[in-house]
Amino acid sequence: MPMNSSSPIAAGRNYVATAREPRYRTSAVVADDCKTMEITMEDTTGLCTDVTFAVWSDQDGQDDLEWYTARKNAGNTWTYTVNLKRHQSAGTYYIHVYSGTGSNRTNVDSLTASVAFAVAGPDFTANISADNTAIELRLEDVEGYSRIWVPVWSEKNGQDDITWCELYESKPGTWIGEVLLEDHGDTGTYHIHAYGGTNAPQDLIAYQDLQVSTVAERSLRATVDEGCDTLHVTARNTGSWQQLWIAVWSEENGQDDLLWYQPERAADGSCTSAIDLRGHLTAGVYHIHIYGGSQNPEELIEYTTAIVPDLPRTQPYVITDVQDSALTVTIFNARNQGNLWVPVWSEENGQDDIQWYRPVLQEDGTRTVTTDLNIHGSVGAYHLHVYSGSSVPQTLLGYTDFQVSAYSRKPALRTEILDDNTMTVLLKGADGVTHVWVPVWSEENGQDDMQWYQAIRQSDGSWTCSVNLAPHGIAPYHVHAYAGNEAPAELLAYSDVFRP
Repeated sequence: MPMNSSSPIAAGRNYVATAREPRYRTSAVVADDCKTMEITMEDTTGLCTDVTFAVWSDQDGQDDLEWYTARKNAGNTWTYTVNLKRHQSAGTYYIHVYSGTGSNRTNVDSLTASVAFAVAGPDFTANISADNTAIELRLEDVEGYSRIWVPVWSEKNGQDDITWCELYESKPGTWIGEVLLEDHGDTGTYHIHAYGGTNAPQDLIAYQDLQVSTVAERSLRATVDEGCDTLHVTARNTGSWQQLWIAVWSEENGQDDLLWYQPERAADGSCTSAIDLRGHLTAGVYHIHIYGGSQNPEELIEYTTAIVPDLPRTQPYVITDVQDSALTVTIFNARNQGNLWVPVWSEENGQDDIQWYRPVLQEDGTRTVTTDLNIHGSVGAYHLHVYSGSSVPQTLLGYTDFQVSAYSRKPALRTEILDDNTMTVLLKGADGVTHVWVPVWSEENGQDDMQWYQAIRQSDGSWTCSVNLAPHGIAPYHVHAYAGNEAPAELLAYSDVFRP
């Protein structure tokens, strides 16, 4: 209560005015190069939650207003380092401190800071590709971020067509990417923002608008999924070629990771392929070429590029490669997984052709196995699983499906171990032979248990025999098939057999 002439004052007492301890102490320190400003707020009450700093320069009002979420440190202090490139102004800066969120957010402190000179912000360019199919993005002079995301949307109908593109750092501070215009479909004004962050978009670091007058579809389209696991390739107007092949490799180190894929073809002549990127080892620019031919790639039909921002490679995964009749299976990230088993079978007639294979450890840590598709004898969809275990398959590590459109026919052995400890041996593709002999032995102790069996010709032209495994001991077993008139003379096919 203010004192007046009628207010009594007790005699003999001294009154001393004391300053109240401030509840909040906020400071802002601008770096000598004027690139950053570190804001620190000390909360002496210990009651602040979800502290944010509103920052803007005096120049042109609040056109550069940004909200920054502070990080809580020990001793009830909150800090944030502002990237002044985002404001691009010199002079006086205003800093307001808020506690709480939403409607409960309260202004608890404010101060000003002085920035001696402005630092240019990132150089952000967005251009229409020459064929009017994409927006090509380039962001330069970016510091302090491990990942960059760019949302793009057309002005028509608000953000109903917004798409997010993650950029790839082609060299320190420079990020590139592209957005396909057919995913938006509209002409007119496009809005393009760039956000930096670690695990998710956090800070708006640049933005611009772009005028689009023409939207064209790309005849060969390649897009990367959000997890950077899969490259989705779609080709239109592939002509009347009997078969199609897609060659994919990353730009880094030339074609050292070149792999060929056979896409699924639709009735309208288009084709699609979902390519597992984990077999290519690098991020960055990828080249995609599509070829047509009868038995082998003969003519380049179309080509394009795609940008892969990153590649996760933590869990085991498998890549298949079909060349003629040879199927090569490569398993990555499985160096320390113990023993592996790989069952393969075609979709036709269920698992009647299932075969189990044991991949071999390579110097680079991968596991590989190569087999002959004639063993399975089918075209179309195939299934492949990878199991680990000590002495038997126990844990499923991964699986994949792949397509086989054609392969060269030649003799091949298929085996099946039955419950009564017998093994059925089937030889297919051995045309023009009169007798077939089948030697069988176990790997243990060399060929000390080798026995010869004579196969019997079946009505469909195949040859079969039944093997009692008791004299052969434990797996793996080696099975060969020979042709001849009076005695074995020509090796037709061979197979290694593992018990599942």
